[in-house]
Amino acid sequence: MKTDKGLFAVHVYEENEMTKISSMEFRDENEYYRDMKDWLLILAEKAPEPYRAEILKQMEAVPA
Repeated sequence: MKTDKGLFAVHVYEENEMTKISSMEFRDENEYYRDMKDWLLILAEKAPEPYRAEILKQMEAVPA
């Protein structure tokens, strides 16, 4: 998301049966979109079909 201080993301994920939350700020949009694609790829690897195909379509829509 864009904030008045720049681009910002919050990641919620499971690690060792615990829910972890992390956040990060980005220097530019390229770094932001690269991170977004990385997280979508992680989701796609764990998702069953047809959800995997939908996530991969969303990845293609992320600006390069």
